Amino acid sequence: MNHPCHRVVPKIGRAIKSGSGLGGVRRRRASIATAAILSSVAVFCGPATVAVAVALPGRLESGRPNVLMINVDDLAATDIRYMPNVQRLLVQQGTTFTDAVAPTPLCVPARASLLTGKYAHNHKNWSISGTNGGYKGFTGRRNTLPVWMDRAGYRTMFLGKYLNNYGRGAERYSSGEPGWDDWQATIDPSTYNLLSPKFNSNGTIQSPGIYSSVVLKNRSIKMIKRAGTNVGGKKPWFLWVNYVAPHAGGPVEASDPKRRYPDQPSLWLGTRDRCPPTRDASAASSSPGPPTCSTPGPARSPPGSPTPQPRSE
Repeated sequence: MNHPCHRVVPKIGRAIKSGSGLGGVRRRRASIATAAILSSVAVFCGPATVAVAVALPGRLESGRPNVLMINVDDLAATDIRYMPNVQRLLVQQGTTFTDAVAPTPLCVPARASLLTGKYAHNHKNWSISGTNGGYKGFTGRRNTLPVWMDRAGYRTMFLGKYLNNYGRGAERYSSGEPGWDDWQATIDPSTYNLLSPKFNSNGTIQSPGIYSSVVLKNRSIKMIKRAGTNVGGKKPWFLWVNYVAPHAGGPVEASDPKRRYPDQPSLWLGTRDRCPPTRDASAASSSPGPPTCSTPGPARSPPGSPTPQPRSE
């Protein structure tokens, strides 16, 4: 059995090739010129993610849309509510993929499912490293989304994080994976050095020396402009942009809060920023790093008040 993404990803390719519509979506505008898809890894198709496509004015003579797919790393769907521009430009004006569901929360299997439209036990890339994991467990495959898009007549472009361990320890680099016309992938382990990532830019190693998200923004704009002039602007394009943010490991500034999750209750029912009964509060306060609790024992509700319930999010 194929991954539920199989209902989404190949449909995109077939619809693009034939000019037909997509099933399993809620459209908010009828004419889609550029489909901008925002997704989260893990996973593109997952319970804690949002996948939407936005309609922009204009249309190619062929009637086929350009496709911009944006991955963000470890972003929960509930975080989108605090992003007014994403809400305005993608959610409110776009198309929601209602079949965006996946069985795996792990990064590489999720990305491999997006690339192949299959369950992890079918594409057999089950972990972030090892024989059946990471980049080495996936490289060289040709039955993938970029190959399908290339065969459909698209200019295909990749930018940012690929699969874990891509480029690690390599002495030389190719111009990209099968199906990609323009390859701009970050090299591990520098992928997670958000202030100074290294890129394999079509076989040439580059170190821009600035914040990763800024690099991806600038390069994506240039890649789209170049694609717009390709074959007189008549050839549609597919760009997959992969941000590392908001994955853990980004730079910490003095103005950042000391406590990462100040409003999160602990696993103890009714406890909010407090030490569990078995932990000594004085020891916690003297331990290195940000404080994790303030007073011993679980919080007690006033007499007659309802029993506290765990949060649903």
